[in-house]
Amino acid sequence: MRLTGICNKLAARDVVRRLAVLLLALLVLPANAEGDRASAESVKAGFVYNFTKFSTWPAPGGGADPLRICTLGRGALNGQLARLQGRTVGEREIEIQVWPPSDDWAKCHVLFVSREDGERAESILQQLAGKPVLTIGDVPDFSRRGGMIELIELENKLRFNISLVTVQRSGLRMSSQLLKLATRVWQ
Repeated sequence: MRLTGICNKLAARDVVRRLAVLLLALLVLPANAEGDRASAESVKAGFVYNFTKFSTWPAPGGGADPLRICTLGRGALNGQLARLQGRTVGEREIEIQVWPPSDDWAKCHVLFVSREDGERAESILQQLAGKPVLTIGDVPDFSRRGGMIELIELENKLRFNISLVTVQRSGLRMSSQLLKLATRVWQ
């Protein structure tokens, strides 16, 4: 019995370690603004995917419902998020929704707000305040304006800031491993 418990703990640590290494690998990939834009957008889509792996939503009762990732369309990672369609996070299959009506935003599990939609960011975030929707954006000061995760370019690499207080108010939880990898965590 003890040996089984030890093996289970080691297996769990191995999974967490592998996820951390995968996310760390994404952190060191350069986000070259002058280079291939699709490549930079692909890296951002990879970040979004990994953020879902390190986040937990309040259980609505269904459990295995699709994980709905929504984008507002304009420049929404140049279609790179569409490549996540059908992948799974845990037991949940990812469903991508582009241009959902504003009254459907709260039905999303993740909402990506692109720099191109930055002028609407504050009203979007006000509508979603306190709701269990993981808001991710590459809008300047996104995490300080009420967004949960802000993608930033720092020293020619893609990094991220997290507003932990916003995450907690929404009822979401984030892995401590993800918080350790953030450039800045607002509390």
